[in-house]
Amino acid sequence: DLAAAIEVGSVGTGLGNIIQVTVKAPYPWLARDLAEQTVTIGQEAFRKVRIERSETILSRLLVASEAARRDWDEAARVASEFKGKNRSISLPEQHYALDRILMEKQLKEQKYVMARREVEQLALEQEKAAPPAMLLDNATTPPWRTRPKRMLLAIVGLVLGGAGSCAGVLAWSLLGPELRKRA
Repeated sequence: DLAAAIEVGSVGTGLGNIIQVTVKAPYPWLARDLAEQTVTIGQEAFRKVRIERSETILSRLLVASEAARRDWDEAARVASEFKGKNRSISLPEQHYALDRILMEKQLKEQKYVMARREVEQLALEQEKAAPPAMLLDNATTPPWRTRPKRMLLAIVGLVLGGAGSCAGVLAWSLLGPELRKRA
């Protein structure tokens, strides 16, 4: 039964995405193949989960990045309008207002650049979404082929069968006459 042959569990290391596969099979090559297929299936499942998560986060980041770009454009427009209206800035209030507008523009620019950097980094991570599979305890096959010792089993069976037959004939010859007299 395949369900009884494979046991999959997680290892509590805190690193995540670590599974422990234990396979019990009558043949070492079968155990190795079952373990490799189980790891492949697990790796594909992890990859799909990572892609789904990154797609969700990427769509949200794209919206935030676009909003940050619009805010930055608006701040640049406000700064250029202020400079256009106040060509000769001589009052301290005008300097203060212009500094505040320019600082707001720089802040929104940094916010946009940071959002774009996050989008690009997430897009790169999405491209390499396949997690590496590491076998911690590799399945090893014996150096020689193992199989039941059929010749030895046949000889033991013949010897035990012959000994059992001799014991039966001996018992029948010794106890047979007494059993016939009672009947």
